[in-house]
Amino acid sequence: MGYKTVHKVCIEWGDTDPARIVFYPNYFRWFDAACHHLFDEIGFNKNKFLDAGMSGMPIAEAHAEFKRPGLYSDRIEVEIEASEIKDKSVRFGYRVTRDGELLLTGHEVRVLTRPHPDDPKRLQAISLPEELRAKLEGK
Repeated sequence: MGYKTVHKVCIEWGDTDPARIVFYPNYFRWFDAACHHLFDEIGFNKNKFLDAGMSGMPIAEAHAEFKRPGLYSDRIEVEIEASEIKDKSVRFGYRVTRDGELLLTGHEVRVLTRPHPDDPKRLQAISLPEELRAKLEGK
């Protein structure tokens, strides 16, 4: 498996419904934050992508399986791991826990892109640079 890190979150009132249960799209927001946190840790933040002429890594697929609800004021951990690294994409696996209790699992597939050379309104998938690949592999 690849590089792994943890993003900590405190569930706030605005993250929940009236029953104090996390409104489910917030988990995808926290997946995204954890992914950006991972890229920051390995030295490939959004600025580096943009400075190199890349658009970043938009999501091509997202999935979650809910086991237990997260509640208002819980402190949760969003663990992310680069679980499958391909030529132009990376599958990131997620585990969300509260005090070691599993709340949900999920994944995203992100594709490295740049503006399309023939139409800058479109994106074009490109191969991962070796430096990024090595860092995602945990090397």
